[in-house]
Amino acid sequence: DSNRVIFLIFGAIDNRKNVVNILRAFQSLAPDLAKKTALLIIGKVAAFYQDEFNDEIATTKQVQPNLTLVTESRFVDDEEMESYFSQSDVILR
Repeated sequence: DSNRVIFLIFGAIDNRKNVVNILRAFQSLAPDLAKKTALLIIGKVAAFYQDEFNDEIATTKQVQPNLTLVTESRFVDDEEMESYFSQSDVILR
């Protein structure tokens, strides 16, 4: 959706990327801002981090039903990676 600001978290997903805190920040968005926002989390989630990650994703979806939240827990090749970066407005590191 071209009306949404797209945020991207990319790469191996574990506690070093601080994803839980990022999700909590998105949980605090005003509803009208959330509906204009998309968060893409693309990359293999580490096994040790899976439960914490899934719990926070579920909470975020419940708290912010208007937020577009996309997760892909898998390896992404270079061509696909380039596509994700080019369609995103903000890259979160």
